[in-house]
Amino acid sequence: MLTHSFYGAKHLSTLRLHPENKPIKTLGELFYVLLSCWSKETADPEQNGEWNRANVTAGQSDVSSMLVFDMFGGSIHKTELDGRAHYFNKISGNVIDITREQYEIAKIPVSYDKNEEISRSSLASDEERAERYKLLLKRISEYLS
Repeated sequence: MLTHSFYGAKHLSTLRLHPENKPIKTLGELFYVLLSCWSKETADPEQNGEWNRANVTAGQSDVSSMLVFDMFGGSIHKTELDGRAHYFNKISGNVIDITREQYEIAKIPVSYDKNEEISRSSLASDEERAERYKLLLKRISEYLS
């Protein structure tokens, strides 16, 4: 059995914005739902060849950071890891990287020191990424029903 975790997991109980009547109330609940909803189709096309059931976080940082932002607020940040853009969140000043595991699997060091805050709208302006985000939302909705 695989055990999954994320950077910032000590904040599993962080409540989403307006959790009333929502099936996913905490960051931990979102992470465990995403483990079943991430797919090759929701992964960045440049990385979807790396995606498999043992590496479900591969290529998911962009759409996942948008989702964390939408549900929990905070900010989205971009850094470069292994020559690629990687996205993560900050919530109340705490780094939350729910897709860091892909780099741990590949034994690539991760540092959040050099990063830039980016707007959600700049991520969503990419049409292909927006479609993957919609697909991820659909998969989550199907999973929860």
